[in-house]
Amino acid sequence: MTDSLSPYLQLTYSQPDVLWWNTEYSSVNASEAELNKLWDSTIPWESGIIAIPNEEADRMGLPESQPFPWDSHRKKIYIMNAHHLLHCVRNIYISIHQYRTNQEQTIRYEHILHCLDSLRVETMCTADDTPRYVPLNTAHNGYRPGDGQQRQCRDWNQVQEFVKAHDPCYRYLRPGDPDQSNLERFSFCPLDSEYLPKIRKYYGYDDDWVPSPAEGPREIQW
Repeated sequence: MTDSLSPYLQLTYSQPDVLWWNTEYSSVNASEAELNKLWDSTIPWESGIIAIPNEEADRMGLPESQPFPWDSHRKKIYIMNAHHLLHCVRNIYISIHQYRTNQEQTIRYEHILHCLDSLRVETMCTADDTPRYVPLNTAHNGYRPGDGQQRQCRDWNQVQEFVKAHDPCYRYLRPGDPDQSNLERFSFCPLDSEYLPKIRKYYGYDDDWVPSPAEGPREIQW
């Protein structure tokens, strides 16, 4: 396995991993509610929206991007590519679930097509060259191609540490609502955030106002 570093966070393939045909996200023994909860609430796609200081963005060689609304002169908004892909697989799951249960589609077809195309492009760009073994027919024992096979991955925790350190207080409120202000989605700051006073002043909130956590089912029931 190559030791070359990723271009931005300098990640290596340092983490041992094991391939499995099914994980908890596709378990045939899980209930519909259990699967819905996993796909709707445990995939950290939302945290991939980040605010990077201008100087850091320059060091990383990043293009110009949208200013962070509460600190527009010092920070810019970016979206981590891996988290965008998680957003896409979650959207595809939601769309399939709504189709299977005869519910109205809440994610536009064009968006789903974009997500499928993004997965196609990223799969070819990453070009994972792991040859999955195929179990012998006489010794299948419930195993599927690649089950239990060892491989190396980059450290996802390092990516999450980076996005946590660049948290822009973002929560995706009322998905698909065209009347939802995107600015309001940048208002979920922790109590010790330097931006809470600015948010209170902008919206005319009292000095003791704090954002309510966005919790529970938002797009599918579980």
